[in-house]
Amino acid sequence: TNALKAVTFNYNIDGGQNLIFNWTGNLAKCSAPLTISLPTLNVPAGNHLFTVFTSKPNGVDDTVPLNDTARSSFAVIAIVNGSVSEDFEENAFPPANWAVQNFDNNTTWARTTAAARTGAASMVINNFTYSLANTLDKFVSPRVVFGTVDSALVSFDYSYNLGAQFPGNSGLPVDTLEVALTTDCGITTTTIWKKWGADLQTQNNPNYPTNIAYIPTLTTQWRNERINITPMIQGVPDFQVYFIAKGNKQNNLYIDNINIIGKVLPERLKNQGYLIYPSPFSSSFRIHHLIPPIDLRSAQVYNAAGQLVWDKRFDGNSPTEVNVDLRNLARGVYILKMIYSDKIIVERMVKN
Repeated sequence: TNALKAVTFNYNIDGGQNLIFNWTGNLAKCSAPLTISLPTLNVPAGNHLFTVFTSKPNGVDDTVPLNDTARSSFAVIAIVNGSVSEDFEENAFPPANWAVQNFDNNTTWARTTAAARTGAASMVINNFTYSLANTLDKFVSPRVVFGTVDSALVSFDYSYNLGAQFPGNSGLPVDTLEVALTTDCGITTTTIWKKWGADLQTQNNPNYPTNIAYIPTLTTQWRNERINITPMIQGVPDFQVYFIAKGNKQNNLYIDNINIIGKVLPERLKNQGYLIYPSPFSSSFRIHHLIPPIDLRSAQVYNAAGQLVWDKRFDGNSPTEVNVDLRNLARGVYILKMIYSDKIIVERMVKN
């Protein structure tokens, strides 16, 4: 009934010690909302509850105290130095350093032991039983700090089958999985991978919708994705990865074995363009090129007597890394010969 000229804000984190902020000003009845900035708080990483309530408006007791309190859940994202992996084998969910954004306070990402690509558990969002359409749920990584790396990638396994209402309609679109990257705590994001509908399903049969809740039972029902993020994280202090489910009551979506990996390549590999390791070796060694060697024609291994014991031919299709398996051969000295279109490189290898 009167202009508000003074009020006390009482607030706490997770029900802890109440802090006080006294406000003064002039807020007239039915005026525009006013934003109050409270002092900065240092809060540990994890999920928290912020509670604030007012008291003593204009220096007197409030006659209607029932509407004086507001609460809000929030998460503080941890900073992790180096690569990050999550396989959902621990019981706690969200896992340590990760967070879930559940915008409708309804069904959201959860841990499950009903299916897994490896181990005993994975993460699922139950679109099949989700009571709402056009939903948005995010699984948020910690803030990852790589420093200077030569390459970086995000990899994960996922499994999905179409729902009985596929292909949906303009009012009920298909389920979507999107992977996004942010360098500013989510103020802006860049989509790095996105699939929906028939492209998202991993049954290898886009014409196989089902009217039962999907649970993958075979490893062949899972798909692995690898996303190169190297150009997007160059020169940034840290970044996060969001796994975003956009659900429309179709069917269940599972994720397992999330890896966010940064690699620093050996200086010798960067300087000479290739690296042979390990040396000495016990059963096998790898030929690793800095870039795909399209001019590599063959890789051959000879024993000390000059006999050819291993031979691999290429036609511009050599991968960056080639595994040379000599486990069935005797210990001793071997000669590796790499034949390119314009040169031959010879390396001496020792098997222990």
